[in-house]
Amino acid sequence: MEHEKVDSNHGTSPELSSPQDAISQISKLNDIFNLLGTDSKTNIDIIVKHACELLEGVCCLYNRLDRSHESLIAWAHHNLPDDFNCEDTPDGHICYEATIKGGSNPVIIGDISKTIYQDSDVNVRKYKLKSYLGYPVLIGGESIGALCIVDTKKRDFSSTEVHIISTLAKALSIEEERKRAEEEIQKLQTLKSVGTLAGGIAHDFNNILMGLFGNITMAKLKLEQDHPAYSFLEKAEQSMERATNLTTQLLTFAKGGVPVKEHHEIDKLLHEVVRFDLSGSNVTPIFDLMDHLWIVEIDKGQIQQVFSNLTINALNAMPSGGTLKVSAQNISLAEGVIVSLQAGRYVKIIFRDSGIGIDKKHLQLIFDPYFTTSQAGCGLGLATVFSIMTKHNGHIHVESELGRGTIFSLYFPASESQIKEQSKQPGARKLTPQKAGKILVMDDDEMNLEVASAMLKECGYSVVLTTDGEKTIELYKQSLISNEPIRAMILDLTIPGGLGGKETIKEILKLDPHATAIVSSGYSDDPVLATYADYGFKGVAAKPYDMKTLQRVLNKVLNEQPL
Repeated sequence: MEHEKVDSNHGTSPELSSPQDAISQISKLNDIFNLLGTDSKTNIDIIVKHACELLEGVCCLYNRLDRSHESLIAWAHHNLPDDFNCEDTPDGHICYEATIKGGSNPVIIGDISKTIYQDSDVNVRKYKLKSYLGYPVLIGGESIGALCIVDTKKRDFSSTEVHIISTLAKALSIEEERKRAEEEIQKLQTLKSVGTLAGGIAHDFNNILMGLFGNITMAKLKLEQDHPAYSFLEKAEQSMERATNLTTQLLTFAKGGVPVKEHHEIDKLLHEVVRFDLSGSNVTPIFDLMDHLWIVEIDKGQIQQVFSNLTINALNAMPSGGTLKVSAQNISLAEGVIVSLQAGRYVKIIFRDSGIGIDKKHLQLIFDPYFTTSQAGCGLGLATVFSIMTKHNGHIHVESELGRGTIFSLYFPASESQIKEQSKQPGARKLTPQKAGKILVMDDDEMNLEVASAMLKECGYSVVLTTDGEKTIELYKQSLISNEPIRAMILDLTIPGGLGGKETIKEILKLDPHATAIVSSGYSDDPVLATYADYGFKGVAAKPYDMKTLQRVLNKVLNEQPL
């Protein structure tokens, strides 16, 4: 038998309704809307139930496409048989016409037996369905599903009935929009709660690491480099640097993570992170880095996180092993080459894996929060990468094809300053300032005070320790009239139950507008660290810091040597 092809744009012409029927049906629509409340899921169920009753169908379904458009799911339904197949692939499903091909038009089938669906749709044959009326549910002009009425008898659907289902389908669109908004608000609330918890954990964790960093640094200074224990201390130090990123990842995504930028040589960071994350795996790193890469101004912890997330993403894409090629080069971009980037100099880094690749339909979604095709992933890794790159005024681009691997291209603005710091000579492990003096350290953690004191004394400074802002202000007042003024202060940002660094420097600057203070905090994402100069600080030392970092920051603020 030959099947009639359904015109998706128009379908069967609806029968005209009498004015009395139209008025009656519209009144019933108003009754339905009066039942709707504030819960979107409940409202969707109400709309589907009353659509079935109002249009006198055997059953009513709200069929939705999943996010990948690979299957149709009966998201809500009324009078549906228990053994009804609620999930089906779009091809051959009667709802496919309204969902995919229908555009913004109804699909009206008065006699299904004359269409291809008599053979292609298993539910049509199983339940002897004879007629169908469907209308697409749209969000942003894109069809996400369809509201469908099916019946076991042939029907000539009236224009009023078509108007009713179109109105109810539009009501579903509104509920879907509201549901998405509710879900986004819930996600934001969850992230805010997690961010608050993570901030507290990060603060305590970084204070603990501060003690470990400092003591390892001091232990290294007591040993010669050829001592058997020296290399183990260096490896422990490297591992702790990576440990600081455990909280950074969550903080960056959940709380914004304003980057605390400094000048860095990015090639060293690439080698360190990629080799560390691939150690012990069956994936081999291959580096092709241009000599003399331009200096970039980055938050080291956040960019370590970017490189780590991309490396782990590549590792997960190659379960049977493979290669990860990492290249870097200096490039100059003209205006408009990449829309989101200004003309200028950039360092371009490419991660190219030989993995399974990404389906084209997923490419535009991979940077969305919570989107993942990995069973082990939570969908935050690439979203975090995108967030960090944006905050660094950079850009990330992805190319992929199933079976042919994935390429991530990163663009970092080159720093205006192209002067690299000279590496220390192998034997020059002890860092001494050109000019000594008195340094005040304020911290509520006794271990941090001990470690900071030991490092400063090793550098040749005399040290004053205090645990609160009030005492710090008093000591600074005394130093102004003494023969040994305080040259600089290292102030912890948060002092429970007392004046923190921000409040303390504000009061001290009233006494001495030229006071030199460095802000320090275990809350590595605190915006004060990113904009420290706005609060009167001359530098920043995010915890945990080692002696080299402390020496470098002091040298900067005391104008002894440039960065």
